[in-house]
Amino acid sequence: MLKGRAIKGFYGLLHRSTPCNQAHSHASSPNDPTAAALQPNRAKVWWRVAQGLGAVTAATAAGAFYVNEGDPASIKAGLGSVPRAISTVAWYIRAAAAYRACKLQFPEQAGQDYQDALAGVHASLAPSLLRLCETSGGVYIKAAQLATTVSAVPQEYRKLLEKLQDDVTPCHPADLNTVFQQELQQPLEALFAEFEQKAHAAASLAQVHRAKLWTGETVAVKVQYPGLGAAVTADLTVLTGLARAAEWLFPDGFRFEWILAELRQNLRTELDFRVEAANSERLRSAIGSHTSITVPAVVPELSGVKILTMQWMEGCKVTDLEALRAAKLRPRDVGNVLLDAFARMQYVEGWVHGDAHSGNLLVRPAQHQRWWWRLLSGGWQWPEVVVLDHGLYVHLPDRLRLDWCRMWAAFVVNDMSTATQIAQRLVGEQGAELLPVLLKPGGLGSLSKEDRKRLRSQAGLETLGDVGKLLERLPRELTSVLRITAVVRTQAAALGASLSDRLRINAVHALRGMAITREGQPDSARPALIHGSKQARDRAARLDPSLSQHDPPCTAEEPFLGHKQRVVEAVPQFAARRNASQRFEAEQQRADLHHGRAS
Repeated sequence: MLKGRAIKGFYGLLHRSTPCNQAHSHASSPNDPTAAALQPNRAKVWWRVAQGLGAVTAATAAGAFYVNEGDPASIKAGLGSVPRAISTVAWYIRAAAAYRACKLQFPEQAGQDYQDALAGVHASLAPSLLRLCETSGGVYIKAAQLATTVSAVPQEYRKLLEKLQDDVTPCHPADLNTVFQQELQQPLEALFAEFEQKAHAAASLAQVHRAKLWTGETVAVKVQYPGLGAAVTADLTVLTGLARAAEWLFPDGFRFEWILAELRQNLRTELDFRVEAANSERLRSAIGSHTSITVPAVVPELSGVKILTMQWMEGCKVTDLEALRAAKLRPRDVGNVLLDAFARMQYVEGWVHGDAHSGNLLVRPAQHQRWWWRLLSGGWQWPEVVVLDHGLYVHLPDRLRLDWCRMWAAFVVNDMSTATQIAQRLVGEQGAELLPVLLKPGGLGSLSKEDRKRLRSQAGLETLGDVGKLLERLPRELTSVLRITAVVRTQAAALGASLSDRLRINAVHALRGMAITREGQPDSARPALIHGSKQARDRAARLDPSLSQHDPPCTAEEPFLGHKQRVVEAVPQFAARRNASQRFEAEQQRADLHHGRAS
């Protein structure tokens, strides 16, 4: 019955107003050759739709019965994806009709009128796609959240999809008993002395309950929804099929399949809680005695593929300024600790938490307070950030991590020559000069209008609004890190952390990261650290002598002695210079003159 109603609704969806089909209906007439040409195209659309609907039905049924070899929960969850599949196909048909009409109205697909009409189609379809993702949840929300990080996805979609929240209605604990029995071979009541029936939190893949062990310790129990694997398999099959069909439909030749390939890989990791447990313990080991970051300890004997039991930790939400102040925690200090934690992950560890939204970050007073800090700060306590949800991490290969460290060191000493050389390795010759300007804080402000136009043309971009296309040439790992750090930067700024704070913290950890080698990389594979003008090399030497030398960097895990104080002194000058275009141009001229004399 549901399927029949959905198919009847397809016809109504095709005739809903969009900017292009409105214009086309007004312009066409019975004798219009364009209208005549539209009929065979509609036939092709419906033929593809019929093929797609058949594939959807087969995929969802196969997904339901294939996963777990007929497990009742998997069958139920897999069949539950059928209504989602039908709704998805219905939206796809409406989108197909709208975009095909737009293409027929503008056969050459060029000009401002075409761009305006195309933007209108995007804007008309985006709200219904948002509703589809909200009602479907799970894989759809995660796919939409991933799509918002890709600049090639039209901004009309990205702006709306950014509003999606990964919150769902939790299932009843009685339904979770099957998971406990399968994973730990014991019923729920035998494993815990107490188990709160009401879920403390619920997301698209799992829900969290508070419980108490027989030893009296309070723990958080994260439980995957029953039959989730079947639902994920079916939903991904449907979305992948439609993504392939969309290649002939959507303009500008953008391919969606790689987004789903990355999503499939992420979900494969997130659905195995043993990976999250290992990531959690790895971060605990990496931070060591760091007093500003903490990670809940895992209870391995009560954890498995679908269950993760860990230490319960209380704390304020990182976005709750009133609660922070009530706990005698100064928001700016919290912002700086947050920046420090993620700077250390990317520059020193090369291993970055992949889901840094506010729901995964709690704040509490540090367990070991420094008396002198409370005295000097006027009674404020030093904060400690609790990092949760370790299912996804981004690994930076050592060569890429070192290049990223060197680029930041080059920013600190204003050595754009080294930054450009590194950018050339990252994105190629085209755009190598523009990339450092985009990544350097305040970099665009230092350029004249003519320089912006020159760099844009050199990078092959029509406007500076197309910079996302340049950033997508970066290694995918670095693009992911930039996305993560943008989230952290926004949160830290809302807490009161300043630009100078961010520059100082990034510079300190970038310099420290340059002193560390991993993965057995030979010294011959490591280029010189600073290659710019004599003035830049002199400034680098004042920060740390090793920055301006060509000797192999040390392999010690400890930072350069005394570098932190030198960076603290240098960064305010860097921050003050960020918008000084005249100084920037003068230094470039002096560098050119110097190289001319040397040659």
